[in-house]
Amino acid sequence: MSRNIFIPGPTWVEPAAYQAMAREIVPHRSPEFRSAITSTQNGLKSLAGTVRPVYLSTTSSTGMMEAAVRNLIRPNKKVFHCSNGAFGEKWADISKRCGHEVLHYQEKWGQPFDEEIILSILNQGNIDALCIVHAETSTACINDLSRISKIVQNFPDVLLCVDAVSSFSMQAIEMDRLQLDVVLAGVQKGIALPPGLSICAVSQKALDRANVVPNRGFYLDFCEHEKQIQESMPISTPAMNLIWGLSYRMEQIVAEGIEARYDRHKQINEYLVDQLTNKGWNLFSEMCPRTAGLACFTPPNTITDTCDWARKLKESTGYVVDSGYGKLKGKVIRISNMGISDISELTPLIEAIN
Repeated sequence: MSRNIFIPGPTWVEPAAYQAMAREIVPHRSPEFRSAITSTQNGLKSLAGTVRPVYLSTTSSTGMMEAAVRNLIRPNKKVFHCSNGAFGEKWADISKRCGHEVLHYQEKWGQPFDEEIILSILNQGNIDALCIVHAETSTACINDLSRISKIVQNFPDVLLCVDAVSSFSMQAIEMDRLQLDVVLAGVQKGIALPPGLSICAVSQKALDRANVVPNRGFYLDFCEHEKQIQESMPISTPAMNLIWGLSYRMEQIVAEGIEARYDRHKQINEYLVDQLTNKGWNLFSEMCPRTAGLACFTPPNTITDTCDWARKLKESTGYVVDSGYGKLKGKVIRISNMGISDISELTPLIEAIN
C-alpha cells in the first residue's frame, strides 16, 4: 500500500500500525491493557518535554481544548486567547461557548504576535490562563513558545495552555523547561495513527488549579484523569485499539531517537519547500517560522482556484493535498510531511505537481 494522502491530518497510516492495532479485545481494566497504557508514557513524556504523566482521552484534540478551559478558569476570571489562524480562533470560540469571559488578541493570519500587546492585555489582570496554538495548522506557522513563556512567567496566576496538535512529535515542545501548564495534541498527525485519541500533559500547578474549579464535569476532568493515569487506567472505556497502536508508535519513536526524529522532519520539510518554491509556489507567510510537519503555499499566477487544482491533481494522479482551510479555502495548498519516514515518499507527489 503506497502513500497517496498528504493533508495535514488525518495523515497516512502505515500497514504495520494497522497490524499493531488489530488486537483481540481484552477487558479495558485488565493487567494486559494497563501495561499497554504504561508503555506509552515514556515516549509521550519525552515528546512533551515533561516528567508529568500524559493523559489519554478518547476525544479529538478539540476535547482537550475544551477540557483546558473547563478545568482551569475560575468563576469571575477571564481567559486570554492569542490567535493568528483558524485554530487559535476556534479555541477562543470554545471558551465563549463554555460561558467564560474571553480576551482575544487576533493577529492577521500568518503574522507573528506583538509581544507588547500580549503584555498590555495581561497587565489588565483577573486572567486565569493564556491559550495559544504552537503550530497553526491553517497557515503552517509556528508561534515562539519561549518568548510567550517569558512574558507569562511574570504573572504567577496565569496558566499557559498550548495546542501542540501540529507540532507534537515533529519538533521540540519543552513543557517543563518553558513552564507550560497544558500541552495537548492528537494522534492523527505527527504520530500517524487514525483519529480518535487525544493526549494531554498537565502541570502540577494546573492540576492544583483544577482542584478548586467547580463544575468540571467528569469525562474531561483533569483531576479524574490524573487519578486514573496514576494507576495506568483509562477514565472510561477507551479507544483500545488506538492505544495499542500508540504503544507501537512510541516504541518506534523512542528507537529512532527524539532528536533524530525532529531533524528528519525538518529536513524533509525543507526539501518540500525548496522543491515547490523553485517551481513558482510561494510560502503563505514569510513572517513566522513554519512547522516542521507542514507547508502552506500560495500558487503560481496560472492557478486561480486551488480547490479545482487539487481536485484535478487527485483525479489525474490519485494524490490528495489540501486546498486551504477557513478563509484561505481555494487560495492556498497545504502539504503535510507528517508521518513521512523518508524523502522518497514525498518525491512522487512533487513530480506529479511539477
